[in-house]
Order: sequence, then structure tokens, then C-alpha cells
Amino acid sequence: MRICVINAPVFCRAFKALGHETLDLRLSPGPQDIVAQLKSHDFEPDLLLEIELLSPRTILMGLGDLSCKKVFWSVDTHLNAWWHRAYGRMFDLVLTTQDSWIPVLEKLGLKEVHHLPWCGSRRAYKPWNERTSRMCFVGRITSARKVRKRMVDYLCREHGLDLVQDANFSEMMGHYDNAWVVPNESIFSEINFRLFEAASCGCLVLNQEVSSDIGRLFEPGREVEVYSTIVELDVLVRKHLANPEITRSKGRAAWARVQAEHLPRHRAERILELAESATGAEVGPAADSFAWESVFRLNEAGMFESDLGQAAAGIAVRSCSPCGIAALMRCLNWAGRKDEALPMAAKLVAKKLHSDSFEVNLTGSGLALRHGQWNLAKAFWLRHGQAGHFAKFEIPESPFRLWMLWAAECERHWISVRSGLCYDIRRGIPESAMDCLMEANEIEPGHLDVAERVDVVLARQGSGGDGFRLHVLSHLGLHRPEDWRLGLELAMINLRAMRLDEGLQELQLAQNAATDKGENNRFLQVLASRDPQGVLTSLLADELPGYLSR
Repeated sequence: MRICVINAPVFCRAFKALGHETLDLRLSPGPQDIVAQLKSHDFEPDLLLEIELLSPRTILMGLGDLSCKKVFWSVDTHLNAWWHRAYGRMFDLVLTTQDSWIPVLEKLGLKEVHHLPWCGSRRAYKPWNERTSRMCFVGRITSARKVRKRMVDYLCREHGLDLVQDANFSEMMGHYDNAWVVPNESIFSEINFRLFEAASCGCLVLNQEVSSDIGRLFEPGREVEVYSTIVELDVLVRKHLANPEITRSKGRAAWARVQAEHLPRHRAERILELAESATGAEVGPAADSFAWESVFRLNEAGMFESDLGQAAAGIAVRSCSPCGIAALMRCLNWAGRKDEALPMAAKLVAKKLHSDSFEVNLTGSGLALRHGQWNLAKAFWLRHGQAGHFAKFEIPESPFRLWMLWAAECERHWISVRSGLCYDIRRGIPESAMDCLMEANEIEPGHLDVAERVDVVLARQGSGGDGFRLHVLSHLGLHRPEDWRLGLELAMINLRAMRLDEGLQELQLAQNAATDKGENNRFLQVLASRDPQGVLTSLLADELPGYLSR
């Protein structure tokens, strides 16, 4: 088979080792004409594979004119689904490293999505008695990664963690080759590179609890250990630093699992298997329209300098489709062309076009609210209700209430948060529940209904939303000091966010509030459901006062 691999030489070599003819195509950032690129190399592929390059971004143009199978591997789905939803439409098959995101991508319109986790690397195993670092973490510590900084600070102070920053890949792997234990932390409860990198070197990885099924990759308790809070992490560190033979056995098992199942050639074999029957790509000019939508979305996020006029013209090719007209209105608004976008929205209402499209109605309503057109904004909501999706339909009397209703609808359509995108409340049009709630809060700052809905939305995002949830729950707690369930949730989030003292203090306050209401037994039952290892329950019963006085 003739296989073209975009900007991923490791996988190009993996396919070549399997006996395939390959083209290792290195492309510059920005829109690239893939047809012209292939022609310049006199290469007609049977399969084209693009693996998401974290930075800089390359956008392939002309994919709809290729007759080969086309595969896109979404590596950071948890941060980039908001633009992959468009870009992935040009490919027959979209792969994601995060299995929990498959239903989300499908709801966003991608036709064929499969799980393909990241991989490790083939390495010789360094004997345990030659390793000189008991525990090591390689990664940058910045103000943007507060949870990571707190974790590293605690482990350095309490357990002598070796911290390495600004290492290249080879240096990083050398450090892991020399370590027993590697604590792992991720941004949005995702399976990340560090898990595979450290396991490839035979380290025992102490992995943060993730939203995906880590048990499909490594066996917890045998090949990896999993923690949820800083207290659980502390217990695991103490146990494994004190028992080097147990730690060695688990690290060696993880290394063997990587060599047997998680190398680039294993992923190459799986890609070939999945691509054989895949047929989900858009063809012809519509394909490039999705590419231009991706360009606009990346520009909206501040990740891509581009000509928005060219992007709008490209998106307009499919302006007869609901997703196309919604994207076009968003792009025109972002480009400052409201005089074109607003008449387009009014025409949709007047001619009853795409009345049953959630995407069109949300976009049209948001566009109208952005520019003070209340009647038009409400008209999009009314026709959305007339499509018959509600058991009980509410007619809003204010922009605040309309944003709250749209937030609920976004949740119902699986669009809770656009993780990785910072919503511009001065210029954007909401596309998720969180965006809508931000608009509602702008109208009535600090409203308790908004805070409660924000907490529900963020709770579904795993640990990635914990930093913001701390502020939200603290705000709610000021109004509901007697609510021990809220206090317990605040304690758990503090502990997940590596705030040990604050978490234990909130835990004790929550128990005190429960005791005052005669509900201590119920409190302990709820705590046990949140603390399956019993670590926090034991601390409360025996050691909490001493722990707090350290």
C-alpha cells in the first residue's frame, strides 16, 4: 500500500517497517494544497494519514479531490474538539486518543470515530539497581498550571521529588530511564503522553484518575496506580517509595505492556485495519468548506492568522446546509460584518429556513442578542420550540432568561464546554452551555441560578474544571453554609486540586455542618461513596486534627 503521512515521521517509519511504500510529507503551518503537494512528489497514495500536530497548525486543502482513504488522528481532542468537529468532516475516519470523547464527536457531526490511544516507544529496560532517582517529574511549571505546581511543590517538599524542566524528548526519556516512580497530572482528566513515556522506561506511573478507561491500556494495581486526591497520591507515594521491589515489579510490568501492545507499529496496524472499511468523508468543494471553517475557528481562538474574508467565502460554498449557514453567520460576525450576518439571520426566520436545526437557531439567536435584536433573538427560540423538542416550553421574557434556556439546550445536545477555547464575551457567539452562562452572568453578575448551572456543567468535565469550580462553590457556600453536601463537594475539589490543608479543613467543616443537623451517619455514607479507598474516612476518624496542625 502507498501511504502518505503528514508531519509524523515516527509513524511513517512504522508503516515502512510493515512493508508499505511511504511518503513522509513535512508541511508548513497554514492552509496547504495537498493535491499540489502530492503531485510535486509524484505520489498517489492509497491512504493519507494526518496526525494532529500540536503547534503549529497545518490545514489541508483539496482533500475532497483525493480518491484515497483519509484518516485524521485527533491527539488533543479534549482541548480541540471545537475545531476538529469541522476539520474531521474531510476525513473518512477520525481517531481520538480519548475514548470518552467518541460520543461527543459523533454528536458534533463526525460520521465515523474510533478510539486509538497514543503510544510509547521501544526502549531497553534499565535495571532497577542502576536507577538513582526515586521519583521524578519532567514538565514545565508555569502559572497557568496551578494544580501541577501545587502537586510538584508538595512532592518536592514532602518526598524529595526530582523536578526537571525544559528537557528535550531524549533528555526527558533519559530521566525517566533513571527513575522509580513518576507522578502524572493532566489538564482535563485525559490520557496524556506522560503515561506512555514513563511506562516505556519501566517507571511506575501514579496516574491521576481520568475520564477515559485507563484499564484498557494498563492494569491498575499491577502496571499503574491511580489516585483522585492529593491524600491518595501521598499514600501511594509513601507506599511505593518504601517498597522498592513492589514498585520495580509494577514498573517492569508497565514496560512489558508497552513493548507488547503500545508501540507505533501497533497503532499503524490498527489504523490500517480501521481505515479499510471507513467511508465518512465529505467530497468535492464541500470538503474545502470545512477546511475554511477550521481556519475561522482557529482564528477565533487566536491560534491562527488568516484572511477572514477568504474563510467566509470558503464556508459559503455550503451555505445551503444548516451547519454551513451557522458557521457562515459566526464567521461574518467575527469578521465585524454584522450588516451581512443580521439580514441573513432575519431571512432564515422570515422564510422559515432550517427551523428545526438547533445549530442554526442557537447561532441566529446568539447573533441577534450580541447586537441588541431582542425580537429576532426570541424568534429563533420560538421556532426552536415549535420543532417539538420540549415537554414543556418556556417563552423567555428577558435576554438573561433566554441565555439560561439556551444553556440548558446546549447541555441536552452534549455541548457543555468548548474545552481549550477561551470564549470572547465581547465579540463571540455562544456555542456551548458555558458560553451561554457567561453571557447570562454578564447581565446579572453573581446570580445564584447561573452559579448552580455552571457548577453542574463543570462537574461533568472531570478535574479540568476544578479551578473554576472552587470559585463557584465558594460563592454558593456563602449563601448556603448549612449545606454539608456542598461543603463535602468543595472539600473533594480542593483535594483533587492538590490543596491539602484547604481540602481537609472543608472536609471537617462539612462534617460539623452534618453533625449539627443530626446527619453525620448520612455524611459518612456519602463520603464513603466518594472515597472508595477509605483514606479520607480514616483521616476523619483518627488523624485529621493532627494532620491539620502539621
